[in-house]
Amino acid sequence: MINVKSSSSKCLKTKGPSYHDFYWQARYGAFSVSESKVSDVVEYIRQQEEYHQRFDFQTEFRTLCPRHGVVLDERFAWD
Repeated sequence: MINVKSSSSKCLKTKGPSYHDFYWQARYGAFSVSESKVSDVVEYIRQQEEYHQRFDFQTEFRTLCPRHGVVLDERFAWD
């Protein structure tokens, strides 16, 4: 994950002035996806902007964790 965060930050910062201050938050969640679900995840990502008009990130993350067997300890979840 360190390599993903580092590489993606460096890449985004080359995309123009609006990305120069991009940084990852200190905490994050990552979930694996089986090959058979990749198209579902792509569609999920495409709809995130619309989804986040109705639900904030914390609500989304609280929903995702139990679906993936993750026990969320909110003392450590948010920056």
